[in-house]
Amino acid sequence: MKMVLVVRNRQRGFTLIEIAIVLVIVGLLIGGALKGQEMLQNAKLKSLIQDLDGVTAAHYAYQERMGVMAGDVTNVNGMIDDEAAFWIAQREQGFLKGDPASGASPLHSLGGVLEVGSGTVAAGRNWVCASLIDSGQAEGLDRRYDDGKGNSGFLVWAGGGDNPAAMADYPDNDVVGFFCKLF
Repeated sequence: MKMVLVVRNRQRGFTLIEIAIVLVIVGLLIGGALKGQEMLQNAKLKSLIQDLDGVTAAHYAYQERMGVMAGDVTNVNGMIDDEAAFWIAQREQGFLKGDPASGASPLHSLGGVLEVGSGTVAAGRNWVCASLIDSGQAEGLDRRYDDGKGNSGFLVWAGGGDNPAAMADYPDNDVVGFFCKLF
């Protein structure tokens, strides 16, 4: 009797199950990374609200301690009319961080500048505005902390450009502009 040796040419590769497992793992990693980015962005937006609240609190604390309003130097009518004087006075009293001799506007948590003033955004009101804020982000914050309308409430959208303008409703497209808190 003759023995026949059969040699099978076995192909090497991955099975469908192995490929499916790898794809599930890759999907979980990508999902986790995206969720992490979302959480980081939400933390920055919450920090922006804290920045605006901090300036407002400093304003009232200064007024309580000193009996006058920081930055109200021209008419002494309760309206901030000198932004540099506001920042210097707040820093001199230790209500805000920074060089007490500097009237420069501080940066907020998203990298733009905080500005204070009165009138242009809302007549008869003082405001603190954060520059370089995406209108979609601002609208989300407004819905979460105020009335969700860009032209009413205490959180408002003041449009794009180089300076805060009058309150406006949120644009449909993502425009970079000023997000303001009225006080």
